[in-house]
Amino acid sequence: MESSPQVPTATISTLALALIISSQTPVLLLDKEIRIVAASTTFYRDFKIARQCGPRQKLAELGMVNGICQS
Repeated sequence: MESSPQVPTATISTLALALIISSQTPVLLLDKEIRIVAASTTFYRDFKIARQCGPRQKLAELGMVNGICQS
């Protein structure tokens, strides 16, 4: 059996982020602590969350009050 070529981790991460960000449906990539690593544009739009509020926030703590990020 022939082994498949190794793809660099950085390439895999870049492709995964590109797929998430460009998704036509709300998509989140979470880490093991349920913090947002990446989110699709449609996630921010559909849930009315400013982009600056998403990255590194715990999902349960995500939100805005009067246009200000709440953590």
